[in-house]
Amino acid sequence: MYVTHSPTANALYIKLNNQVVAQTKKASDSVILDFDADGHLIGIELLDVGEYVDNPSTITYEQLTEAIRPSEETIRAQRQAIKEARQKRKTKTK
Repeated sequence: MYVTHSPTANALYIKLNNQVVAQTKKASDSVILDFDADGHLIGIELLDVGEYVDNPSTITYEQLTEAIRPSEETIRAQRQAIKEARQKRKTKTK
């Protein structure tokens, strides 16, 4: 695992292993996740990292988990989408 910081992009990238990126998913406005061909998480990019820490080269585990945690708004939207999907399935089976 290694961490790189780009001050000009205000971004931090955490590479978990040396696998090749096969898919990228946007987890939130400031978090991008990279996955290998088997769907394993291999990298985390934090955008606007200066909002979370003063010195990204000394980021702590607590700061990292706070940065990648989804917002309450995102959680509510995901729960609503799940609820609506369940309701659609119930309607189709009747």
